[in-house]
Amino acid sequence: MTLVVKELDFLDKLRKVMENEEFRTFFHKYLDGWDDIRTSIMFMKLYACVEQEYYARNGSKLESDKIVAIIREMISDTDCRKIIMDEMKDFMQANTNLYLSTGRRFMQITSNPTVGAESPSKVFV
Repeated sequence: MTLVVKELDFLDKLRKVMENEEFRTFFHKYLDGWDDIRTSIMFMKLYACVEQEYYARNGSKLESDKIVAIIREMISDTDCRKIIMDEMKDFMQANTNLYLSTGRRFMQITSNPTVGAESPSKVFV
């Protein structure tokens, strides 16, 4: 695919996304400054990471409310939050793959027996 075709495809997809009212509201509310943009992208990548890793392990899609609960747990865990932040920095600087590494590391952390049985992260175990 030539650069011009890729650019036209990108712009067409951008047009469709920007026409979506729900995205437009999200865009104006959460993508206002660079810090907000970085944080939002981190959460989007984390969402995709959890979704992808769950599907790879279970062959089925995880409900969105459970994905959000797992992300909350990941961010509230000090060790996991550090991993996420380090990998996000690597991702932004070197364009590394954030998806699988973060998900697999999180599963190693949550495999710890101190994590409660009702923990949303148990969907990975």
